[in-house]
Amino acid sequence: MQSLAKLISSCSAFFDEPKYIEIRSAITSKRPYFGIAFALVSAAMRTRLGNFALIFAALAGYRAFRLPTAGTLFQYGSSDNNQRAFRRINALCGRPDWNDRIDGRAVGASHRLSILRRVSRLWTAAGVLKQHRASDPFPHLQLAIAVAAWLIYEAEDWEGVRLVCVASDHSPICMALLHVARERGIRTCYLQHAPVSDYFPPLDYDLSVLFDRESEALYEHSASRRGVASRGQVAILPPFETECVPVSLPSGKLKVGICLSYLPDLAALDDLIDALRRHPAVAEVRLRRHPRCRLDITSLTTSSEVSEPERGSVSDFLASCDLILAPNSGVAIEALHLGKPCLYTPGMDYMAYDYYGFVQSGVTPVFQTSMLDRPGELMAFFGPAWRDRFSAYDQTLMTPLAVSRREAAEAFLGLLTNESRASGQPD
Repeated sequence: MQSLAKLISSCSAFFDEPKYIEIRSAITSKRPYFGIAFALVSAAMRTRLGNFALIFAALAGYRAFRLPTAGTLFQYGSSDNNQRAFRRINALCGRPDWNDRIDGRAVGASHRLSILRRVSRLWTAAGVLKQHRASDPFPHLQLAIAVAAWLIYEAEDWEGVRLVCVASDHSPICMALLHVARERGIRTCYLQHAPVSDYFPPLDYDLSVLFDRESEALYEHSASRRGVASRGQVAILPPFETECVPVSLPSGKLKVGICLSYLPDLAALDDLIDALRRHPAVAEVRLRRHPRCRLDITSLTTSSEVSEPERGSVSDFLASCDLILAPNSGVAIEALHLGKPCLYTPGMDYMAYDYYGFVQSGVTPVFQTSMLDRPGELMAFFGPAWRDRFSAYDQTLMTPLAVSRREAAEAFLGLLTNESRASGQPD
C-alpha cells in the first residue's frame, strides 16, 4: 500500500489547501443537505471502519469512474468543459473519430462487485486513509473517492494503452488515474480547460497543453511552494476560435451582461442589478448563469429591464452585450479577448477575493457604478499598457492562432508516435 499512501499524500497537498476547503461553506449554503453529508463524513473519517464505509460507498455508488475502451488513447473528463477540450485537440490532430472514445466506458455493476469482494484489500486501504486523513470532511471525501478510484485502476489491465489524457488536474479520480498510469509507464497529458490558481497541483505530465503563459507561471509558482519542479513539455493553445479584438465601448446606453458563477450570492446580485437598473447609462441587464448553476434566479428577472436570454454559446452572450461584469470566472478572459470591457464584481459568489488574480495582474478593474459616469476613463484602463499585461493571458496577441494550434497538435501526436513531429496516424 505504499503506492496508495503516496497518492493520498499527493492529493492532500491540494485538497487540504485553505482555498479549497473554503468552497465547502459555499456548497452547504446553497445545498443544505450537503451539510448533513459532511457531518457524516466528519464522524466516519476518524475510524478505520468509517473510512472503510466511505470507500465502499464510493465504489458502490459513485458513477463518475470510467475505464478505457480499445485503442492506445484514454481521454477522461467528467464535465462538458473537459470533453470540449478533448474534442478540440482531437479536431486539431485530424482525428475526430477519437471523440467516440472520450470517457471510455462505465464501470459496470459486476466490475464494481469484483472490487468490493476484495474486502481485505479495502480494509487495508481504509487503514491507510485513516492514517492520512484530511483536516476537514470536505477534502477527506475527495481522498476517499481517490482511494476508490485507485482500487479500480490498479486492478485494471492497461494492455495497449499508451497515453492517458485528462482535462482536470485536481479531480480525485484524475489524480488516481494519473498515479496508476505513471506507475505503469503510460504517458500522460493534461489539457487545461479553465483558469488555474497558484495552489493547483504542479505540472507532472509528459505534455501539458495550457491556455497561456500566465497559467504556466502559476503552475511554476505552485511547484515552488511545494519545493518541487514542474516536469514535462508545455505547449500553449489559446482557448479561442478567433484572434484578439481590441476592447471598445459603444456610445449611448449600455447593455450590461452579468455572468453568474456556479454558486452565486443571490442577495448581492439583486443589489447589483438594482443599482444598474437605476443608473441612467444602462439600457438593460442580461444574465448568464454558469453551466452547472441550477438555482432558481427568477427573483432577479422580475423587472422588464432584466432578462436571462435563451441558453446559447458564451460567445453569443458576450456579443449581445456592451459591458461585462463577472465574479471569479474565466469568462472574463474570453470577454476581453472578444473586445468586451470586463470588470470584476467582488462579493457576487462565495470564492476568495480575486481568486484567479485577474485584478492583481491588472487585467480587470474592480467594478464601481461610478465608472458608468466616466466611460472615457474606463476605456483608458484598456490602453497599450493593459494590452501588454493581457498578452500573458492571450497568446494570440503574440502568435497567430494557426501556429499555436499546429504546434499543440504536433506535440500531442508526438506522444503517440514517439516522434517530436507527427508523420503517421496512430490508432
